Order: sequence, then C-alpha cells, then structure tokens
Amino acid sequence: MYNGRPSMNLIEQGLGGRQYVDRVTDLLIRVRAEEPLGGPWDAADLQWWSRSGHYDDPERLRFWSTPDSTLSVCALFPTVRSSLAFTCLWTTAARDTALKSLLPTVVSRVQRIASDCRLAVDIEVLASDIEWRQFLERRGFKLASGGSTQAAVRASDAIQQPWTSTELAIFDDTQRECDDPHPLERRTSADIRQRLLACSLYRPDLDLSVRTAEGEVVAYCICWADTTNGFAMLEPMRTEEAWQRRGLGTALIAEQARRLLGLGIQDIKVNYATDNPAARQLYARSKFGVRFRRLMYRWQAATGDVSE
Repeated sequence: MYNGRPSMNLIEQGLGGRQYVDRVTDLLIRVRAEEPLGGPWDAADLQWWSRSGHYDDPERLRFWSTPDSTLSVCALFPTVRSSLAFTCLWTTAARDTALKSLLPTVVSRVQRIASDCRLAVDIEVLASDIEWRQFLERRGFKLASGGSTQAAVRASDAIQQPWTSTELAIFDDTQRECDDPHPLERRTSADIRQRLLACSLYRPDLDLSVRTAEGEVVAYCICWADTTNGFAMLEPMRTEEAWQRRGLGTALIAEQARRLLGLGIQDIKVNYATDNPAARQLYARSKFGVRFRRLMYRWQAATGDVSE
C-alpha cells in the first residue's frame, strides 16, 4: 500500500513559492556543472516557468535530499490546462537511486492526484533516455504528440551583420519609463515584472524589445544568464504577427549574443516546440544546431485504482 514516503533514506520537503524556485535553481545549476551538455532542463527553464504562479503550492512541489545534499531529487506537478505537467530532476549521482527507489513513489503520487482530479499526466523526457522512457511505459504512460527540441549556438557565431532600421530600435528593460508596462503583461499578468525580478538569473539588461518610434512593442526576447556554467537561455522569443519576416528575431538574438560575450558567456541555448517550423527556421538562420529532442509521454487514468 502506498504510504507517501520514499523507500530510501531521504529527507522529503514540500516547498512553495520562491523557496522552492531557489532550491531547485541551485539543484539545476549543480547538475549542469556536473554535466555541461546534459539535459533535459536547466535552471533558466524553471525560473521562466515560475512566472505563472504554478509553483506556489508545496503539495504539488516535492523535494528529496540526503542530509548533506549530495543526492537531490525533485518533482514538479503543477496543473496546466487539463493535465498535470510532471517533471523529475536529479543530480547525476542520484540517477540510479532515483530510478530504482524513489520514482515509483513519486509517479504513484502524481497518478493518484491526477486520478482524483480527473486529469491526465504529461511529462517530457529525452528521446535518448531509453531507461527513463521504459520506466514510464511500465507505469502506463504512452507516447503522445508534442515534445520539444533544444538547440544551441556559440555566441560569437550568432552575431550577424549590424542591424539598422529607420523606424525601429532595440531597447532593454533598464531603459523603460517608470509607468511603461512590461512587454509580457498583455499575455501574462500585471505583476510579471515583479515575478521576473524575483528570479536570480533574470537581468533587465538582457530583457530586450524592439519598439517603434511611438513606443509600440513589436518583438521581444529575454535571455537568462547562468554565469556559473557560462551559458544563457533564450525564453521567450516573440515577434508580433504584423511584423514577422523582417529579421527582428535574428536581430534580437544577435544583440543578445553581443551582450552575453561582454559578460564572458560563450554559449546560448533555446527550447522550442518540435512541431514549430517557424521557430526551427529562425534559430537555424542564427546558426543554432539541434542538441537533443524531448518526447511527450501521457498517462490517463483508467477505471480502478492507480497501481502501486
């Protein structure tokens, strides 16, 4: 019978809000230091996800660690639309222990919550991680549509010819007027700037937008700099529909690359939906190369109890 406790000697905590984001940020920075080219997620991903407020409930955010923190595993399962978006993260040293001893308990907990709420469970895993995929398949997860791709480029290779325009200019968030709304407010919330400023990897000087002479935002891009590990993540990147196909995305990437080189950061990463050809073409123009793909797995509760 499921008793809510891992079958190994780990300390379990339910942490919410900034406390959780800070703890998992530290975990992911350590993971990337151990495995520079690893995956599937980085601290910048977590900090960007935190803008939604989905990480405020400690019952949906669990963290396990040894007393000396040499082994750490966390599970995130916030509700997103009609499913639980489930993710597991661990240090390299914890992988075997997590798969064999902890994840059966974590997955059972997620499935139990989903079943009670009549929700599906979605998780993205590396296409190359056969062991993790087989584990999920044994637990009833099935390959689904969706998934994402990570691409990367050396910052020096992303710099194109200098961009010039007589009607548009690139600004960063340090140049805004005090009453000027953040470019993301229209698609997120009025407190988005405060949520971004609470993130340790966020820098207003890497929060760029392209604006008209009247101040209208026509494109924007935020870059999250992990100075500990020497790379940065682009997220989000958007050009408004009426202004697409004018090279604004490429210009923003090149400007970010120039600024990152000034900070001593050599590599830039980006994630995009695998089935988004426009994003794939944009990043290819800036010389990004595919690093890996993630596959989407989905679990849907059947009649009867969740297996333990």
